[in-house]
Amino acid sequence: MKKLSFVYILFLFACKSDVDPFGPLTLEFDNRPEDHPGFTINYDITDIKLKREDNLLYHDGKTRHVDAANEGSQEITLEKLTSGGYVEVTFVIKSINVQGSFEYHNDSATVVLTTPRTPVRAGHQPEIHLIFNIDKLNTSVQEAFVVDRIREN
Repeated sequence: MKKLSFVYILFLFACKSDVDPFGPLTLEFDNRPEDHPGFTINYDITDIKLKREDNLLYHDGKTRHVDAANEGSQEITLEKLTSGGYVEVTFVIKSINVQGSFEYHNDSATVVLTTPRTPVRAGHQPEIHLIFNIDKLNTSVQEAFVVDRIREN
């Protein structure tokens, strides 16, 4: 019986799947400073949450600074998301600061955006492209952010 158990354990290890159940996802914030020459646009993003179609949540509590003058700061890559289709992104905007022909300052606002199904899996790096439209700030910070497109890469 011990030999049979040992053979069974070896069989389980031999059948172990090498498929990685996780993948990355990038949020790309497009601040469109070319539409508003002379404007400075800065804000901090924190408390990023992604909801999968089966309601599983991914949470990243780090704070990241986004500056329209620094293209590298506008891409936030989240690692080790459980594979699947993500359909919603939520984040908190802190210390939003827009300066130009008008000025806008806000301490904090939560943005919730429904997205087309964004597939996450190992070996791929999908992107959710978000546009920040400063012309919509008069309405609300929520209205200023929209999902432009999904790149499945």
